[in-house]
Amino acid sequence: MLFWAYILTVVLFTYLSALVFYHYEYPVNDKLTGFGNAMWWAWMNVTTVGAEIFAVTSIGKIITVLLPILGMLFFPIFTSYILQEYKDSASDDA
Repeated sequence: MLFWAYILTVVLFTYLSALVFYHYEYPVNDKLTGFGNAMWWAWMNVTTVGAEIFAVTSIGKIITVLLPILGMLFFPIFTSYILQEYKDSASDDA
């Protein structure tokens, strides 16, 4: 259950970040052509890959810093959870 809470947290925070980014950046950022681009930008930043869309506004720049921090905090938790489940499954088979 905790695993799904982590996933929900990342998905919701990423979606809300995309909404805020779109709201503030769309009028002034030429590279942002729609909400789909904002979602792509958010997912690429939360995975720490980055995107070709760069923030222009102060709010956008703040979100650009927060999303990779969220990704760096939560993705190791996912990995640990999956490895723990695999380890428990492997020890049950032995």
